[in-house]
Amino acid sequence: MGKATRKRHFWIAKGDRVPTVGYKPQIARSPNGLVTAMLVPEGNAADSAMCLQLADAAVVNTGVVPTLASFDDGYASAVESLMFCLKHGHEFGQLRRRGLDAVGAELTGKAIVYNRCRIIMLSKGKGRQKPDE
Repeated sequence: MGKATRKRHFWIAKGDRVPTVGYKPQIARSPNGLVTAMLVPEGNAADSAMCLQLADAAVVNTGVVPTLASFDDGYASAVESLMFCLKHGHEFGQLRRRGLDAVGAELTGKAIVYNRCRIIMLSKGKGRQKPDE
């Protein structure tokens, strides 16, 4: 018989919302809207506790050291817009796998698909960031 494994569940509490079981991925975004790094921490990690680790991951992944970074509670509007696109266009909020490693792999796959779609849009001259953004 196979060995029984127990998947850990993580409670996510956000503001006045009803707590739910899930994962709270952290996303870094490039100026052109690409996902440059993603972390899937255990539990309900505070955004502020993850920002340096996320920035370091983005530098490792891209080889680019940012000259400017924006962080706030809940992130800047550009990252919120990216999260909306990931959730509603690539089912980022609908997970089929369980367990931290499996969820991280599924979300990474979805981010890669998003990035490919974004690169195609950028290559066609669509979705470019305006100079004042």
